[in-house]
Amino acid sequence: MRFVLVFTFFLVSFQASATFQASTITKIKHIESYSSYGNGDVVFTVTTPQRVCTGGYWLKKDDAGFEANLSILLSAYHGSSDVQIRGLVNELWGGSSKEFCHIHSIKVISPSSF
Repeated sequence: MRFVLVFTFFLVSFQASATFQASTITKIKHIESYSSYGNGDVVFTVTTPQRVCTGGYWLKKDDAGFEANLSILLSAYHGSSDVQIRGLVNELWGGSSKEFCHIHSIKVISPSSF
C-alpha cells in the first residue's frame, strides 16, 4: 500500500512539473496588446522560439502578476536585455493558431551573469 501511495505521489508531482517549459536565453522580439480579446491580453514573441511555445507567450490581464510581468517585459524589450521565460504548455492562448504559452515567469538576465 505504501508503494502505491509513493508511486502515485511521484506521478502527480512529475505531471505537475512537466507543464512548464523554460526557454533558452533569448530576447523579446515583439509585443502586442489586445484591447478587447481577453479583456487586454498581451502576447509577445522571442528571437529564439522553442520546440513548444512556437508562437511565443501570453499574459492575461486578470493574472495576479500581470502588471509586474508586463513591466519587466517592457523593460527587457526596451533595454534589449536577455531573458528566460517559463511558460505553461497546457494553457495555450485562444487568439492564434500558433502555440502561445501562458507565461509563468520571466527572468531578466544581467550581462555580468554569463
